[in-house]
Amino acid sequence: MAKFAPSIEKLSEKVYLVLAYDDESNRAVRESHLDEHLKFIEMNYKRYLTCGPLRLPEEKKIIGSFFMVCAENEQVLNAFLSQDPYFKNELYEKIRILNATPAAGSWMGGVIWNNVEEIRPNAS
Repeated sequence: MAKFAPSIEKLSEKVYLVLAYDDESNRAVRESHLDEHLKFIEMNYKRYLTCGPLRLPEEKKIIGSFFMVCAENEQVLNAFLSQDPYFKNELYEKIRILNATPAAGSWMGGVIWNNVEEIRPNAS
C-alpha cells in the first residue's frame, strides 16, 4: 500500500497523449468546425481519458489541443483521430504522439503503485 495516497489498479488499455499544435495559417478551421468537433468529442467521450485546448501560461489564445486516448495501437489511434473534424480539416500543423502511463492523480483516485520498489525497475 502506498504511504500517502490510495493504491489503484493501473489501466489495462494502452494510453496515448496527443499534442496537436494549430497551423497559424489555418486558424479559421477552429471556429468553423467547433460545433462538429465538440459533437465528435461528445459522441466518443468514452475513448478519451481527457482532452482540451492548449494555451501558453497566462494567455487566452488557444494554440492547439491535447488528447489522452485509449487505443490498441498507434494505427487504431490515427484512424480514430482522423475522424475528428479538426484533424480532417487540417487545423493542426504539428502533431506529437506519445505513449503515456497515467500513474497518479485526483481524477484517477490515487496512485498505481503499492510501494516504490514495484516501480523502480520501470523508472529509468
